Amino acid sequence: MKGGLRKMVFKLVKKQNRSNFLNDHMRVNRGNFVFGSDYKKYFDGFTHAEIYLDREDNLVGFKATNDNVKGYKINFDKITNRVTLTSKITYLLPEGAYEPKIDTMNDMLVIQVKEIAEKITTKK
Repeated sequence: MKGGLRKMVFKLVKKQNRSNFLNDHMRVNRGNFVFGSDYKKYFDGFTHAEIYLDREDNLVGFKATNDNVKGYKINFDKITNRVTLTSKITYLLPEGAYEPKIDTMNDMLVIQVKEIAEKITTKK
């Protein structure tokens, strides 16, 4: 920087509010799976969601259902249109934001995580 400081070329970062950020993503938080409003239509008409694991490929699947025995209760936020599932399974998965893919063959939303804890039990 010979001869003094150069003119800065910084650009202002556009402010993003949290509800816009999550519209096309889902988040694994401690205790909750939170789906952005873009996924509300997948869960509409259902009361619960079953959770499936594919340990070989580190996939977590979410299948909408009305089965309250196998499924986790779906909570719809009427203001943000987010969908939340409460489950202790989240404590054994990496926290973070994910972009679910639609698995049409299995009729479920799927995310890929870095690892799935062995402590999570599954049915054969």
